[in-house]
Amino acid sequence: MSQLDLFSADRAPAVSQQADPDKIRLILAAAVQELERSSQLPWDSPKLNSWCHLFDNMTKWLPEEERADLRKRFHQELRRLETPLPLFSESAL
Repeated sequence: MSQLDLFSADRAPAVSQQADPDKIRLILAAAVQELERSSQLPWDSPKLNSWCHLFDNMTKWLPEEERADLRKRFHQELRRLETPLPLFSESAL
């Protein structure tokens, strides 16, 4: 096989990586609901850091007003649970 064969027109087309806003809403709503139901933080520090990072990035696929509302609810719950936000969290301000 030559190197040119690797780039032939017979290759399958690239699959779109477009996010599904409905799936994103379900995931983010589940995270917020988990916090709302909790009397203490349900996650350890690594998982909290991961959720803060993921939450801010996943909301970018949603309309601005919805994004702001979800971020607000998420961070309100973290404050209610007296959880310091990671420094890299965009909406921690």
